[in-house]
Amino acid sequence: MSYSYVSQKMRDFDFFLRNTRTLPLMAIGDNELLGLLKMIESEYRGGKISRQKAAMYAMYVKQAFNIDSVIISDRHIVFLPRNNTVIERTMFSYPQLIALYGNRNSGKTITSWTLGMRFLERFKSGVLHVYGDVDGLGKSLIFERPEFEDRIVVHNEYSLPDPSSRPKMAIYNELSEELISKRAQSGDNLRLNFQALRNRHRKVWVVYNVIRYSSFESVLRDTIDISFYKWMNPTLLNNLLSNVPKAYSEILKHTVRMGKNEALVVAPIPGKGNYIGIYETNPLEYLLHAHNHAHKNARLMMTKDEKDLHTYERIAELKEKGLSGEEISIILKKEGVSLSARAINIRYNKWKRMQEMEATA
Repeated sequence: MSYSYVSQKMRDFDFFLRNTRTLPLMAIGDNELLGLLKMIESEYRGGKISRQKAAMYAMYVKQAFNIDSVIISDRHIVFLPRNNTVIERTMFSYPQLIALYGNRNSGKTITSWTLGMRFLERFKSGVLHVYGDVDGLGKSLIFERPEFEDRIVVHNEYSLPDPSSRPKMAIYNELSEELISKRAQSGDNLRLNFQALRNRHRKVWVVYNVIRYSSFESVLRDTIDISFYKWMNPTLLNNLLSNVPKAYSEILKHTVRMGKNEALVVAPIPGKGNYIGIYETNPLEYLLHAHNHAHKNARLMMTKDEKDLHTYERIAELKEKGLSGEEISIILKKEGVSLSARAINIRYNKWKRMQEMEATA
């Protein structure tokens, strides 16, 4: 009896892309189309169709059904359906740890907030906790939609959400190196890491927005359940590839061609395997409106020190235009800052001294 040799690399690829991967009917929506996709994947794996023919089939599927695909040289072609229902149903079936990886300006914030809004829609008594509201979107949303005041909590520190029985989702944006590095020993860091490991037992969904390489390593240690891969430049992608199974490498390279409203998602479906597909961010209109106006409410997200610095800069700007202390006082009052003309002059003189010291330093 003869046996066909299968390399270890091929077996590893089979494990991640065939044995533990699922392509549910719900993601495709059509039995015949699902059969066609599975046939193409199987025929290419068995060497019955060439890479060129597989590419032609993939082009047809993309044009006819808007389903992306990635061809891997090791006889694997992977189709990537676009179906948010599968992903959200899996995500909200039980509390999970979710990570969004990608460059700045890749759409992570609006995607995480869209997931947060879907969470509030699904769980009518749910509360959304936001840590590190760097874009001011949370406070802008509360400012424009007061009905969210008791359902969205914007934190200025990394303490645990309250232990109430209400369903909760926690969104962590732009975590600082001090809070996630291996060497950090602060109480906040300990609470944060323990929370990441235990929140699934406390009815809390956790969403991490990740940019830095060290952040990614920390997230891996916390055993993320669902991964969203947004657009990445080659440098960040290269760092990412060194920490994921080799079978996913070629698939993740697809992210360099994705837009802000797209994310490559790997989500486990219990008892069936890993689903790999494209999540299209479709934010609600009021969320986009709050996001577009967040910069107008920039002071809402500032710390006390940042507000003080902003006030100094604003006074200097108006003084340089030739306005008096009384005139500046009236303008600042309209902007929510109440200062007398004397206090304004004192701050302006202090600002000038600070500028002179920086110039001679």
